[in-house]
Amino acid sequence: MADVLRFHFRQQRFRTFRSVKPAGIASLKTELFPAMAVLNRCALAVAPKPPMREWSRPFWTREDLEGGAADESLYLIPAYNDEAAALVLLRGLHEEIFAAELDLWSVDRQLWPSPRSFDLFLQWFSLRFFPLVEDLGVEPLITYGVGEPFRGMVSDALDWNTPQRS
Repeated sequence: MADVLRFHFRQQRFRTFRSVKPAGIASLKTELFPAMAVLNRCALAVAPKPPMREWSRPFWTREDLEGGAADESLYLIPAYNDEAAALVLLRGLHEEIFAAELDLWSVDRQLWPSPRSFDLFLQWFSLRFFPLVEDLGVEPLITYGVGEPFRGMVSDALDWNTPQRS
């Protein structure tokens, strides 16, 4: 399973950065990133593998065809301490992530593969975990609840060839 999940732990790099402080680095950091904060979340990047690209191909727009539809999605997930804990989280979240990825291409759930098992999820998506998420923005974070009607509108809005829902 460890071969399937590639974990990118960046803490060591940050420990090294913090231990080497050339003159003026603290003031430069404050000047460049005045509002830097570490979020109490980790991140998961999800990218389509060939089976997902093949399934989604009938829904592609001209832009997708030119770019190969290889965009990654990034999900904020609860914090975890190690690879085993991340895997437990992933098992609990894979259905929601799988549905969100499929919904980007088709809101018709009858066209979705079934059953959407954890093994199928791992076959269809490559995953990268990021245990450290830093907020470099100055504006406060705002969250919005995303329900089914909103997801459909977003999906339609991203597809220029689909008429908008009323």
